[in-house]
Amino acid sequence: MDKQRLVELHKEGKTDAEIASIMNVSRQLIQFHRSKLGLASNFSYLSFRKMNYTEAEKLVREGKTDREIAELLGVKEISVYFFRKRNNIQRDNLLINKAIEMTDRQRSIILGSLLGDASLRKTNINPIFTCEHGIKQLEYCKWKAKELESLGAKFSTSKRKTIDKRTGLYYESAICRLPANPVLLPIYNNLYKNGKKTITSEYLESFNELSLAVMFMDDGYRLGKTVGIATNYFTVEECSIFNDMLVAKFGIVFNITKNGTLYLPTKQYPAFEELVLPYMHNTMMYKLIVS
Repeated sequence: MDKQRLVELHKEGKTDAEIASIMNVSRQLIQFHRSKLGLASNFSYLSFRKMNYTEAEKLVREGKTDREIAELLGVKEISVYFFRKRNNIQRDNLLINKAIEMTDRQRSIILGSLLGDASLRKTNINPIFTCEHGIKQLEYCKWKAKELESLGAKFSTSKRKTIDKRTGLYYESAICRLPANPVLLPIYNNLYKNGKKTITSEYLESFNELSLAVMFMDDGYRLGKTVGIATNYFTVEECSIFNDMLVAKFGIVFNITKNGTLYLPTKQYPAFEELVLPYMHNTMMYKLIVS
């Protein structure tokens, strides 16, 4: 349980149910930890009294989500939920029946991000995509959110309220999130093995130049007259699978260091730059050695 995140969302005025939905846990768990933290409930019946019930029912019939209806009517999301339940207004499960198809470009960005700073979190039904960057990469994160907008991407920033003991700093993040979507399930199944990210040949089938550029923008760095990619999370065997793909598709290959990072031989840098340069975000160009 991320108690700091709970406190941040509570300060934004969100109810237990809304926080539970965002954090993908039960409302009862949020209520328990909120009470232990001495925080008052943000729930209010005023939201019910000011809701236009006729308009709310019409929006439900149009297939709007509780969150969309709440934003349109200026009420709490939980108010819409209880309104539907109290009046027995049924609708299809949006998570199961409302898949949003992704474009090839969006898939490429997602594939690259997941080998970088992004993750998929499995809900009871479908995965949720989250990509978190340091605040210095805010514009780059905004670019991701814009590219993935049709999939429901939301951009936000978050500042920790506690100091990092290692540095003495308050860290702020830029975050891009996608709602649960069944089209992400095959990607999840090809990448996550026993709940852990694992590079597989199946996952890399659609990996292309854009994917490589995004992965590099996430975790790449300059290294003298060449570059490297921080792939410490993955095993040497998995990095070898990744290297095999690079050779087969692009004719380049990285060296794999003892600590599991990828190091590009200097003589191969020009070919690598030619591959990724057309897809680099302008704020991330500092990672390349462009002459």
